[in-house]
Amino acid sequence: MTTKTPDELREQRAQLIASTGLTEAVLRERAEAFQLYPEHMDVWRTVEGIDYLLASPDVPAEEQASEHGPVVQVGWYCWRCHGLNSEACRSDCVPVYVPADWEELMLPEVQRHQDGEYSPEDRMAEVRKLHERINAEDADGGYCDLCSNHGDIHWPCATIKALDGENR
Repeated sequence: MTTKTPDELREQRAQLIASTGLTEAVLRERAEAFQLYPEHMDVWRTVEGIDYLLASPDVPAEEQASEHGPVVQVGWYCWRCHGLNSEACRSDCVPVYVPADWEELMLPEVQRHQDGEYSPEDRMAEVRKLHERINAEDADGGYCDLCSNHGDIHWPCATIKALDGENR
């Protein structure tokens, strides 16, 4: 079993958030609205686990460990390939720690990622779901659901055009 100090967990938390290219506020907002790519949702779940472990910052580490239980490493997150793996694929992968009682739930999920059950096609389908057309009845043809959070972006947005090969 691997253990981490609260400072090490805070550092890992910051690295994970930075690996998404999003701010913590945007990551949280999109997670709450189920508007994250699968790999970013995995990061968010890990951040939530770390937050759970750090929930009592005024409690000494040894007492906190007895209250929340130990943490265990369930895999590695690669920020370059945006994937979870049971082994580090590069020197800059970040270890993923969860509360020990989550280990049984997380290990199969890590294995599914490693086995390729989340194919590029599946990921592109998820992206398409995020960029659905809304208000299609409007005279201008509607808007992109996700992109319109940042202004009125007509559909198809640049992401859908890129997936369809129109931006070449």
